[in-house]
Amino acid sequence: MALFDDFKPTRRSLLAAGGAGLLASILPARVWAQTMAPLTTAFGWISNVEYAGFWTALERGYFAEEGIDARYISGGPQAPDTLVSLAADNAQVSTANWLPILDAIAQGNDFVILGATWQRSPAAILSLAAKP
Repeated sequence: MALFDDFKPTRRSLLAAGGAGLLASILPARVWAQTMAPLTTAFGWISNVEYAGFWTALERGYFAEEGIDARYISGGPQAPDTLVSLAADNAQVSTANWLPILDAIAQGNDFVILGATWQRSPAAILSLAAKP
């Protein structure tokens, strides 16, 4: 553990690690390029800077270089939940919060978590010290 004692993760390093994990999981695409179907990602919200890594890779042709026909489904208030798109096979990759993933797995879905943007959830329950 001494190797990682001085490691202080930043948001950029976590996003980079998540993106690298996602890309590493699909790198065999060079082998599958001849037969691979499009890879669709379902995003949890409208297209915005939150998904800048995806847009940059798409615009610069990084997916195409690996033989990946990258597509996406935008989320938002009127869009189906990302896990619904994933379970319905409308997407092969999705973003999601961890509690809905655990619920979906408990209901029999065979989902696999590839990476995490936040290692510790920023979600919390707050109370006043006077009324804990």
